[in-house]
Amino acid sequence: MTKLPLPEPPQNSEQFLHELANYYRALLNYHQRSATLAASRLAHVETLLNLGQPTLEQQATLEPGLDSVIKTTVERQESLTSTQLPSSEQPGAISIGSFLPNLEDLEELLKTNRGKMLHLDYIVRILCGRLADKELYSVKQVVKQLLERGASQGRWMAVPDSPDCWTIDLSEFPELASLPTKGRSRKRGVSRLPGNEKLDRYKNLTEAIRNCLEENMPKAMSINDILDWFYPQGLPQENKKRARQAIRDVVIKKCGQVGCWKRFAVGLYMPYPAEPK
Repeated sequence: MTKLPLPEPPQNSEQFLHELANYYRALLNYHQRSATLAASRLAHVETLLNLGQPTLEQQATLEPGLDSVIKTTVERQESLTSTQLPSSEQPGAISIGSFLPNLEDLEELLKTNRGKMLHLDYIVRILCGRLADKELYSVKQVVKQLLERGASQGRWMAVPDSPDCWTIDLSEFPELASLPTKGRSRKRGVSRLPGNEKLDRYKNLTEAIRNCLEENMPKAMSINDILDWFYPQGLPQENKKRARQAIRDVVIKKCGQVGCWKRFAVGLYMPYPAEPK
């Protein structure tokens, strides 16, 4: 962790009392900055270690630019830290405003995590560190408003059907790219995976996968089987990777829902028809 220099205490015993007050203000500022920096780094490391939560594991993959995001946020927080004691006049009482990121901080974090969906909780942990419950609620509300404002300006996008999730560009998720979202006007229509006429017959990827499973009954199909059924001629490696991920996301999300499909065995799926009336 970056070592911050301690402020120098007054050396001349005849200096005025207000210089001593300035010293304690500087000392308070130093500890606030140290706590903010430590909290940001701790949140980052704990998120990387928290392998039991897949969404955080995916979101918290170490990126070369993440340190710069944290550094930028800490530097901006330092500039926002008041040189005056808090109104409570209690040492250690920290203003909520010193924790808040701005639109530029949010945009840089989302760009650093391009191709990922970041949840509000993760964004707050990375940019604001660990907060007490009372502070956390207030900070989350403000950060959420900033995210919605940035989305309305077209700087990033909210993820459809995933509350409080955000990404820099929804077009990087083929299954979601055609769904309406805050920040950019999109017409709801067929989910567009890489150029495939077979998919054009369906309203969305869910309907296409269900039809694929029904046509191949009684065979149970894997995600790779479904991908090969959509693209019998194959795909370039990069397109294949994205298409497979899009299919996988929908298969996992809809698995077990009546009218969609259910798990037949590990990695194998079959239709789950609705109960006849």
